[in-house]
Amino acid sequence: KEFGKIQIYETDNIRKADKLAAGTKIDLLILAQSEIGKNSLSQVRRLKNSYPDVPILVMCIYPESTFTYKVIKAGASAYLSRNCDIPEFVDAVEKLLSGQDYISVAAAKNLIEKISKQQKKANIDQLSTRELQILKLIAAGKPNKTIAQETRLIRTTISTYRKRILQKLHLKNNIQIARFAMEHQLV
Repeated sequence: KEFGKIQIYETDNIRKADKLAAGTKIDLLILAQSEIGKNSLSQVRRLKNSYPDVPILVMCIYPESTFTYKVIKAGASAYLSRNCDIPEFVDAVEKLLSGQDYISVAAAKNLIEKISKQQKKANIDQLSTRELQILKLIAAGKPNKTIAQETRLIRTTISTYRKRILQKLHLKNNIQIARFAMEHQLV
């Protein structure tokens, strides 16, 4: 594939990159890292602050699923593993040069999983203190009568709380409540 007339500048550190870029129109920054850590993420933030309109592609030895979220959150437009194949690299560069962000299939799957986990955590936050108490008692296998006695509520109130818990957490029965409680270390 052809990208038209391009100039490529290469350097091994950010200070040199800033000097090379001074007075030059930059279309794309590619940051090749051996590790992704606090320094790398702060470099991405610094580059984004210095060149807010320039897309940043971060490349590292780790698979996309490992660091995509952190790198994009820091300000990058894309993250690729250095082991990606050439067509994927070309596709990413083309998208970035046309003003789009790029995310690989592996990274997209990972981000969806992270969002899903965050949504589950958010569901716990939707529960009132009393609903959380009832959830724990249901998960412990206690019948409504016992829960009512322990909480000094009537059985119909326990049933109402149970319905709210099922609705808020998108669950269907007590077995799913117990599984949810175990997954979130509530019991």
